[in-house]
Amino acid sequence: MKRRKRQGHVEEPTNKVVVGEPFNPFGAFRSYIVIPDAILKHSELSSGAKICYGRLLLYAGKQCRCYPRVTSLATELGVSDRSIQLYLKELETQRLIRREQREGRKSNHFDFLWHEIFE
Repeated sequence: MKRRKRQGHVEEPTNKVVVGEPFNPFGAFRSYIVIPDAILKHSELSSGAKICYGRLLLYAGKQCRCYPRVTSLATELGVSDRSIQLYLKELETQRLIRREQREGRKSNHFDFLWHEIFE
């Protein structure tokens, strides 16, 4: 780690990260998703559906209020709207989420459902 000198002070480390060099990711990112182990180990879900579940959890937060648009999810996950629709369908089919249409809105409301894989 390089150090810089400040006039009249002891040298302080700089936190410049260089592309291709090792770094400590702890605390380096403002936003990230968490995917429960039970979801990761669920063999009947595609990788995309697992990542989508994690993203829905991020949207829900502590209040468990989740209203993302399909287009927003697609942009954030780097996939097509159709892929997101398929991932959401997988999660519904496995009874991990419930989707409710909101009147007059372009986004749906999602509820997370308790599943035996969590026990």
